[in-house]
Amino acid sequence: MSATLLYLHGVGQGVRNDRWLSGLNEAWAAAGFDRLDLESRSVAAPDYVDLLKTPPDARVTFPEETFFPSEDRAERLTSITSYAREQRRLGDLASDDAVAGGFGTFGQRITDGAARWAPPVSDLEDADRYLHSKPLRAAVLQRVLSCLGARRDLVVVGHSLGSLVAIDLMAHLPERVRIRRMVTIGSPAGLMPMHRMSPDRLLRSFPHHQVRSWLNVLSRWDAVTGGRGISYLFPAAHDIRVALPPLSHSASAYLAHPVVAGAVADAWSRTVTASVTTGRAVDVRLGDDEKQVLLGVVFAHHTGELIKSKSEKDRVRLALQDVQSGVARLLQEQRLEQGRPVPNALVDLEKAKRPAAPAGWDIETALRSVIVAATTNQVAPYDIDVSPSDLNAVPSVWRDLGFTSAAGGKVRDSLKAAMNEFSSTGWGRFAVGAVGLALLATGPIGLMLAAPAGLAGAAAITASLAAFGPGGMVGGMILAGGLVGSGSVTAATAVLARDVSAQTLETEIVRRMAVGHARKALGLDPDHSSWLVFAEIESYLAAEHARLSPLSDEKSATIRELNRKVRIVRKAIDWMVRHGLTPTVDWCPGLARSR
Repeated sequence: MSATLLYLHGVGQGVRNDRWLSGLNEAWAAAGFDRLDLESRSVAAPDYVDLLKTPPDARVTFPEETFFPSEDRAERLTSITSYAREQRRLGDLASDDAVAGGFGTFGQRITDGAARWAPPVSDLEDADRYLHSKPLRAAVLQRVLSCLGARRDLVVVGHSLGSLVAIDLMAHLPERVRIRRMVTIGSPAGLMPMHRMSPDRLLRSFPHHQVRSWLNVLSRWDAVTGGRGISYLFPAAHDIRVALPPLSHSASAYLAHPVVAGAVADAWSRTVTASVTTGRAVDVRLGDDEKQVLLGVVFAHHTGELIKSKSEKDRVRLALQDVQSGVARLLQEQRLEQGRPVPNALVDLEKAKRPAAPAGWDIETALRSVIVAATTNQVAPYDIDVSPSDLNAVPSVWRDLGFTSAAGGKVRDSLKAAMNEFSSTGWGRFAVGAVGLALLATGPIGLMLAAPAGLAGAAAITASLAAFGPGGMVGGMILAGGLVGSGSVTAATAVLARDVSAQTLETEIVRRMAVGHARKALGLDPDHSSWLVFAEIESYLAAEHARLSPLSDEKSATIRELNRKVRIVRKAIDWMVRHGLTPTVDWCPGLARSR
């Protein structure tokens, strides 16, 4: 069922004709949508021009404030998380629209005639009077509320002064009314002089349970907005800048813009489905990169189940729902863009269902992947300390992969032993998580890292490490890619020694230490590629220190960072020696044959 479009006008007589609606209808017609009829029940456009022009009756009752934050913390978190998820989806649908020529074209014209770039006095006078006259606010709000009648499902568009009315309205919504989307256009709400008292005069608390999303659209050269968004005052809003002709402020110009018209259409008609793959998913196998993502989500579910604090458990659960759906959409969209069928497993993942662990992995692939998952914040960008539940989840995840819990306990103990050597590492804060891995998996960098042969492109690896931060999934993917052989060792050395921070180096080294220790505990053949990497990094760092230290300041940031890397690598090498993880003569085939 379609919603009702509630249009709240600005200053002037524009509401008394369909000029504002003509812009929207033109954009909708161009996109293949049906036009709206101003006289139908699908549109509500209350006229309050008379109230702006004559002093309202001071006896008008101010509408009751209907929203107060729930006392149930879990309920509040659920509403806020659901809202954030829809805002993120909204951000995917709409993006800033570059102004042709930038400041070089319009900027020069505006600068030369700066006096012309001033808001019409009447616009801001009426807006200021609305904000600071309680009788006027009461009269306008009562008229808007009476216009709603029995309508319960709304898409609200507020232009100029009407955006202030829309913001005000959110604190006075009838209990059963829901706003699918609020779109404010050309709003002066970001101008601080408008709020002589306080911005919470309009909105003290945001009703996340009644308003699903809020898009604020402004043109850089709309003088009424001052070129400033409103999200710094109203954090629930998502600011988008669009390119309109200089000094343009009309509602019809805004509503004719594809970003605005599309945002209204998306909410009003629900033509864009909740899933990008509805009706197109089939039972096909996941790729290896997608399985890595899936394991991260499985690990996060196990971690959440082991958290004892109810409030912390609730936060992790809601964060994981958001991250999981976002990851699923990224992977689905990538497949659709490539013309590949979408597996049912990815559709189920978007529905927040707990996925099954990847099947068919050998023990070496499972070991590398579990170590990476255990040292990664799987709910990033949310930052929640889940220790020690993350480590304690290792045996359960290991069992899900088809091995024994007892062996999983050995993997956990190996990871603990390696992490204890570097107790200063903030694991949860520095890892990028499942979203980062999904972004990598859907692009050429992620696919490259999935295969050892691709590691020759050290520059591409470096760029990804810089983009996704220290200790993130890219570093993990270097390990999970199975670095064996001299070529892989050389590539890893180049990246880890030269192109990453000390924090990233420490994270990757701990992962490698843990894998080596666990291989020994599980009775697997030794793989000394990590030892070779550490030794080569040590040599590289020694050479860099010898080159830079004679002329650099002793306490320079470069020398301090270099010294920290040296300490990290030497500590790792000493640890490997103590735990019997160094190569032997028998390990090197050439030397073994010569004896």
